[in-house]
Amino acid sequence: MKDMQFFECKEYKKILGDYYKDYTMALGLYASEVGCGSFLYLRRVLEFIVEKMHKECLNQNDWDEKQYEQKRFNERIKMLEKYKKCKIIPDELDKFREKLYGVLSKGVHESTDNKCKELFPSLRVAIDIILNEEVKRKKNAEELSKLEKELQKELQKVSKR
Repeated sequence: MKDMQFFECKEYKKILGDYYKDYTMALGLYASEVGCGSFLYLRRVLEFIVEKMHKECLNQNDWDEKQYEQKRFNERIKMLEKYKKCKIIPDELDKFREKLYGVLSKGVHESTDNKCKELFPSLRVAIDIILNEEVKRKKNAEELSKLEKELQKELQKVSKR
């Protein structure tokens, strides 16, 4: 089961970088029937995605870091999404937006191992949806960059005529 899960998620390696190990650790722990530990690593993946977006905002002139630091995790996500004008939590997860991080945190701090094992598959689906959106966004950015280069080449050829 563990090997099959790893095969399915290799596309996340580009998005997660070093945090890919955390994602695969979550899968491995769950496959080994460790509930709370698997939650910890899923939560770290979500935190990484948010922090990655946060780092992109830090160098912008109109970014308000003090305001960001005063917010709770879910409010930070909303602030980043509004500022970057892109979704961290995709629309299909909107009704779970406020609960996702809370359930992961509760699993790490309060829930039983059995409860975490019961909830893990659903929470993994939510994290996978978020990661799939990141994969799409990255692929689209790469494709747009290629398109722009090709069009620039063509425009240069046309202007030389």
